[in-house]
Amino acid sequence: MAPPLSEVTLASSAEARGKDEPRERRERGMAGRRTLYLPVMIAVAVAVACAVALLALSEQKAQAAFPGKNGKIAYFDRSESGDYDIYSMKSDGTDRKRLTEDTANDYAPDVSPNGKKIAFASSRSGANKIYVMKADGTAVRNISGSEVGEGGPAWSPDGTEIAFEKDGDVWVMDADGSNRKNLTDTPPVNGYEVRENDPAYSPDGTKIVFYKETFRPRDVDLYTITVDGKELRQVTDFPGKEFSPDWSPSGNRLAYVRSTKTSGERVTTIRPDGTGKKFIAQDGYSPVFSPDGRRIAFDRNGDLYKVKSDGSGEPSVVSGPAESSELAPDWGPMRTATAR
Repeated sequence: MAPPLSEVTLASSAEARGKDEPRERRERGMAGRRTLYLPVMIAVAVAVACAVALLALSEQKAQAAFPGKNGKIAYFDRSESGDYDIYSMKSDGTDRKRLTEDTANDYAPDVSPNGKKIAFASSRSGANKIYVMKADGTAVRNISGSEVGEGGPAWSPDGTEIAFEKDGDVWVMDADGSNRKNLTDTPPVNGYEVRENDPAYSPDGTKIVFYKETFRPRDVDLYTITVDGKELRQVTDFPGKEFSPDWSPSGNRLAYVRSTKTSGERVTTIRPDGTGKKFIAQDGYSPVFSPDGRRIAFDRNGDLYKVKSDGSGEPSVVSGPAESSELAPDWGPMRTATAR
């Protein structure tokens, strides 16, 4: 399932802008300047630039910020061998750890509600599948089985189910990969396929948010659907494109990316009923709430930023190695004994 062309362009240009210069120089220039979360597409960059992985946005992917104390942030980054792997770190950029070391691409991490597991997408079997591992990177399990073309995993708040993307629809399954159900099962519109990506459960477990992309007419908007698949509701209907949604821990707000020709990409929040739209930060991708709801993390030019969730103040970059990137972050809670 190919990602929206707009997102491919945005993802590739954001990384290419950031990785051709050291982090120190990028930080000085940033004051004036935002998921099968999805199949992985690789494009060869020109001149001295390295190959840029065009990873669709489960984005770069949607996640849900489950309530709790702020734990570690999971993200994916290019490894020394050129492929993408899953990493974790504290929210201040310290205690960075590489969690996967496969020669294929691992991406779109989603931390479980108790902080003990991470679901992610990977092409390690030769096709895009969903895997689950412990938060320390051990005990990796393929929960897609023989199924292919799956990505954008997102845990339910009780840890018993995972929503994901497959064949342009939003699906759900038990956390062990069983009991699969196509939740949206949307037919083509005017003869063109519809792509529904980046699912994320609401904190109360009653709804799933995602973005829907249609081609005739061309539009990208946010929708919610009840977990039984019976009630579909459109959240956004603005000029431009809205994608990469994430629930606040309270369930009262959604963070997402709004992209327009005049304003570029903006991290924005809105109420689930489509009212109360609020600008948060310019030039951001893959926004995710902190478990305490006070911050939003997002990636910009390959670096991780944090900003107050009410939009006040300026975003601050998280310090890290000059050659590192923090793509598609998911801010997990501190590990607890609750949920599975």
